[in-house]
Amino acid sequence: MYLAPKSALRSPFDGIATHVNGLLTSREVLEASGLNWRVEERPIQLVNGQTITTHKATVRGDTGAILGVVGKGFHPLQNSEVFAFADQLVGEGKLEYVGAGTFNEGKKIFVQCRAVGNVNEGEFGPIEVAKDDVVYPYFLFVNAHDGSSAVNTINTEIRAWCTNSLNAAINSAKKRANTRISVKHTKSMAERMQQAMETFVWAKVNHLNWAKDARALAQKKIDKEKELASYFDAVFEVIPTEDVTTLTKNRRERLVELFETGAGNELPGVRHTRWAAVNAVTQFLGHESRTAVRGLDELVLTDEERNQRVRQKRLESNLFGSNADTADRAFELALSM
Repeated sequence: MYLAPKSALRSPFDGIATHVNGLLTSREVLEASGLNWRVEERPIQLVNGQTITTHKATVRGDTGAILGVVGKGFHPLQNSEVFAFADQLVGEGKLEYVGAGTFNEGKKIFVQCRAVGNVNEGEFGPIEVAKDDVVYPYFLFVNAHDGSSAVNTINTEIRAWCTNSLNAAINSAKKRANTRISVKHTKSMAERMQQAMETFVWAKVNHLNWAKDARALAQKKIDKEKELASYFDAVFEVIPTEDVTTLTKNRRERLVELFETGAGNELPGVRHTRWAAVNAVTQFLGHESRTAVRGLDELVLTDEERNQRVRQKRLESNLFGSNADTADRAFELALSM
């Protein structure tokens, strides 16, 4: 097994996910992370008392917070029902539960697992992209109570040096399978076990394909003077013009700094490679990118609470939103250079 280096950066999941290392069942995980509440359905009424028959509201049973407005055919899956299929993989020692939490006060809930096998023995586990630069394979099981998506398993890679989530880097490369797979809700133990193994095999194939390309990037140098600025501009879709905004200039300068001195980028096997350029982008997105949170200025919050809201929104963007698209572009452009 690889031993992860101590990162100089705070994990994007810190303070958002409750750490649940050592727990063996999804029920234990949900209880430890405060996710053992139920979703209730409520009718929607206009101010004149008229009931809307085509839609209904989903509501947190513990707080009464409205999670979403959904069609009448939507049937919420309870937190206790969603993630139980992963217990099979944890029980067999293939995965371990790492964390669990919510986005937007429960509109999305997630359970995070890590593959723990020894790759030297042919198992599914962490891989060295370059010497001393280890990437760990994770699963993120996500359920949306607001009706925005089905239950999904997201295959992610997290670089130990900088705790960056690299899942988006393999979303759209056509030679690889998609990094998300829908999980069917079933109470049949046999079907649940089969689905767990299919998910595990799917993620292993994704991880090995991703690692092959990541290692190729670590073998190729990038010309700092001729290629680097153009690469960063292409990643962030900057249109070449004579006038460059201050924001664009500052971001470009910061990315060059991260290319040189970002976490893990000074390793001999990483320095001045395309892999270092990709990780400059992911470190910037994961830890420094500007993130707008709607309605934040209207709330009375401490600085720590305000920072926590921003970090949560940034993580959500890195996993599901525009930052994920940007990281995807960074990886794919580096491969095509």
